[in-house]
Amino acid sequence: ASDFDEEELILLDLLHAPPDSHLHHLASVMGRIETLSHVLAWATYDDRHPLGRSDAISQAELRIVSLPRLKLTFQALRVEGSVRLYSVDHADLYITNERNETSAMLQGIPHSLLLSNSNGEMSVLVSAWPPCRPSLHSVPFSTELVLDRADRKWFTSLEHPYYMYPVHVSLSFLYSTTLASALYLLLLRYLHRQYTEVVRLVDTVGTDAALTAEERNILEFTTCDKNAVDSHPDATACRLKISVVMLDAPLQLPWDISGEMSAYLFRLEHVSADCLLTPEEELTLLKKCICDVADKRYDKAQGHTPLGVALCRNRRTALRARVVHARGAGCGSGDDTPVPLAGEPACAIELPLRSDDKWSSWVYQWHPTCLDETPESLEA
Repeated sequence: ASDFDEEELILLDLLHAPPDSHLHHLASVMGRIETLSHVLAWATYDDRHPLGRSDAISQAELRIVSLPRLKLTFQALRVEGSVRLYSVDHADLYITNERNETSAMLQGIPHSLLLSNSNGEMSVLVSAWPPCRPSLHSVPFSTELVLDRADRKWFTSLEHPYYMYPVHVSLSFLYSTTLASALYLLLLRYLHRQYTEVVRLVDTVGTDAALTAEERNILEFTTCDKNAVDSHPDATACRLKISVVMLDAPLQLPWDISGEMSAYLFRLEHVSADCLLTPEEELTLLKKCICDVADKRYDKAQGHTPLGVALCRNRRTALRARVVHARGAGCGSGDDTPVPLAGEPACAIELPLRSDDKWSSWVYQWHPTCLDETPESLEA
């Protein structure tokens, strides 16, 4: 900004920029990451220009664009006959409109800018606003996001008001440089219902340390009241995957592991292959689950049901039987190699107690189907 100390500049009105003007295009770009009331665009002042005309300010006059709330500044420089907005805070990075193969990668991140350097290496700048996915009754699986820029609790906990994600040379995925940025990217993928991508990102958020206020807010936002409840089987699997990599961290997860595990087992056949938990992951989580209605943690107010408890207990029994069967019961002659047991693993299961709650009482009710009907009754 020191280059402009002795130059007279004029503040531009981006909000009322005429359609199809240079200012309107600039407002569209900056509006992705910040509200226009917090975007300060400065241009060279010339009293000979008719400022009331739509073409009064062109790329040649634009000098600097400042976003104070995001602590970002862009400087307009002419390179190879065109004007580029270079970041003052990040050397050799400028805003580019090239999309090519990055369009799919940027889905679900509407509040982002694609940056490039002189070598063609790309990065994605994402403003760290809390993303909300409101509940739409007409579109039950909506992925539309609303950015809550008025959440002061969220904003005051941020170490940086934006995240930078370097793009892999294959232009197929983003890097995360901090735990907070990894959690935020995972949150965006989760809200956009890209469950397979969430599973791929889970390992990047694994930690055994206490979370900062920023990281904790991001994690809690997955199930906060501002976001529509996501009961998709893959979403349940994603929450359990996150639980696995954070079990050793001193934190309270924003969901109940027992409830999530019972919901996962209840819809197991509907979970995508990419999102399925491994038997080892299931056993790890089942050690933390309520597997007996006599457990002190059992609480109907938390959504625990006899059926859910029975599902967890029977699943744990089945997985343990599978482990014992795989290890074998004896050893071969002359060495210590385990000999697998013959046949299929078997175990005893327990039927759930009869319950009056609406969620699990259907198990005890008879639902006739067309297979039980006669041709005459179907025609009638």
